[in-house]
Amino acid sequence: MLWGVKNKSWIFRLVKDANGLWVPDTGNNWGGGKQIFFPGGTGEPDSEGITQGPDGTIYTTTERDNAANTVARNTVLAFDTSAGGTSLTAVKQWDLTDEFPELKTGSKTEANLGFEGLTFVPDSYLVKNGFVDQSTGTLYNPADYPKHGTGLFFMALENDGKLYGYALNSDGTFHRIAVADTGMGHVMDVQYDADLQRVWALCDNTCSVSMSVLGIDGKGLVTPQAVYAKPADLPVVNLEGFAVAPNSSCVNGVKNVVWSDDGISDPDHLGHALYSGTLPCALDLPSQGGNGNSGDQGNGQDQDGQDQDGQNQDNGQDQNQSNSNSADKGNDASNLAHTGGPAALVGLGALALIGAGTVLVRRFR
Repeated sequence: MLWGVKNKSWIFRLVKDANGLWVPDTGNNWGGGKQIFFPGGTGEPDSEGITQGPDGTIYTTTERDNAANTVARNTVLAFDTSAGGTSLTAVKQWDLTDEFPELKTGSKTEANLGFEGLTFVPDSYLVKNGFVDQSTGTLYNPADYPKHGTGLFFMALENDGKLYGYALNSDGTFHRIAVADTGMGHVMDVQYDADLQRVWALCDNTCSVSMSVLGIDGKGLVTPQAVYAKPADLPVVNLEGFAVAPNSSCVNGVKNVVWSDDGISDPDHLGHALYSGTLPCALDLPSQGGNGNSGDQGNGQDQDGQDQDGQNQDNGQDQNQSNSNSADKGNDASNLAHTGGPAALVGLGALALIGAGTVLVRRFR
């Protein structure tokens, strides 16, 4: 299953058809996607990111209410996607707008530089690797935040290219735990990879389409360990969604990845699209872990963690349903779909799969 979000207030649930194409799941009124609303059934969320929590709840980020698009509104919304009907109203909201005063200028430009993605990172991974709570300067202790659940949410802020880690409490309050610089200047998506035990961050054509891998260093901070360039034949366009398949789908040492395009202006393309490619199942990364914890070696063998986010999505400006019948011209992406485990999430532009190259090329560390 592949979840997608569109920044015009829609969530989509996709499944593979007999031809290996991602198409809308028709069950429970998901055939046309579901329009989403802020709590109370109001507004037009500028929904840019998506992830799944350990309990199956779907979370999205917003950076504005499209009905008032000069006003920043950086929130995290929780949705019960099992609900019937053709629309969903957020069952909970965490409003972090005041955390980023630099975006509250009344300008459409600044308001459009907010949360682009989010991911859930389990406490078990953070504790094992000696993660430091930057608000206290000491080792992170989940018990200090009894209402936060079993992990932290990291939000990707486009404006400065940083990831902001928060404890989102069940009562709607929150506490900032950490800030991690991706080193890319801007960031459009973020995904915790439970197999690799790392965090992926995506930058679009602003950075020539680059994927940074972050881990916990010897000081307990989340820092970049490597940056990977895009596959050679993946176009340098507005790719703002990124999803990684689980290692259970590996074939011949590689697994699938998917990118989403936020809006293609090139006349040789089909508008909004999903691109597929492959990634080695084992990456040669430095060890991680602060305070004497050696951590893991990044070989993808450690299965710690509850949430396999493909995550976020920034999404297309227009949902082009007609592309759902387009052929998948790329590498076989059939292994991205999986059952019996958490869903992979990706930013949604359209329902077409257009091929992207093979293996990501490591650019620098």
